[in-house]
Amino acid sequence: MAQTTLIRLILLQLGAFWSVWLWYIGRAGNDPEALWGLLALTTALFFSTGQTRKYKQTQWGLFWPILWMLLYLLVSLYFPGFPLLHAGFAMLSVVSTLSLWRFGKPWHLGLFGLVFLALPVIPSLQFYFGYPLRWLVASGASGLLTLSGLPVWQDGVYLHLAHYAVAIDAPCSGIKMLWASSYLACALICFYRLNTRQSLLLLGLSLVLVLLGNMLRASSLFYLETGLMPAFFPWLHEGVGVIVFILMALLLFWYGEKHTGSRLAEDLTP
Repeated sequence: MAQTTLIRLILLQLGAFWSVWLWYIGRAGNDPEALWGLLALTTALFFSTGQTRKYKQTQWGLFWPILWMLLYLLVSLYFPGFPLLHAGFAMLSVVSTLSLWRFGKPWHLGLFGLVFLALPVIPSLQFYFGYPLRWLVASGASGLLTLSGLPVWQDGVYLHLAHYAVAIDAPCSGIKMLWASSYLACALICFYRLNTRQSLLLLGLSLVLVLLGNMLRASSLFYLETGLMPAFFPWLHEGVGVIVFILMALLLFWYGEKHTGSRLAEDLTP
């Protein structure tokens, strides 16, 4: 009976949020970056299938999915010009139901993270956090270069050495790497079935690795941009970023594999 209730709720959500789905498809068709959101959404749906955990219907079992539906209704009525906000509440309602279906509880960090990343959030993250991240990366890279013996000094998002001035521009802020590492971390949370504490530690680790990785990448590219180290290959600039991300991914996989023995410790409290 409980599983039947969830199926009916999912069907209701698919119909009630029809305008969100149309907006989402249109956004994905017009924005190439939104296609990455489809990858995150597909991954969330993939981990929502398979062997389900029995959901015991209680008085508060459907509280969160219904709450998000009500908030979606309120936002749609009073803030009609914010489609991203509408989509956020609609996605939260659906993922709460899927979490109940798959894991027997309304909150699962891996699924919630994937659904958040499925939204077109990269432009917003770049707008609000792009410059602070660039400044932070420049600060860390300046410290690393100083430790290596170069008298480098920082001015905002610029690194100076003698008559050289190298800028940490927008693509080097690390927003896309942050999205990719968060996506990988959330997928690993679902795959290894990490509990709440392990999931939070993995997400925190991914954030720290992004910051350290971008600082390392920026300091390495400083040598190339200033000519202190010759660029033997034209793809070396992009290659440094790829190498840094691969190292980060391996560390995240290592963490997940280290805790694979506790896959059944899914004890998020509803």
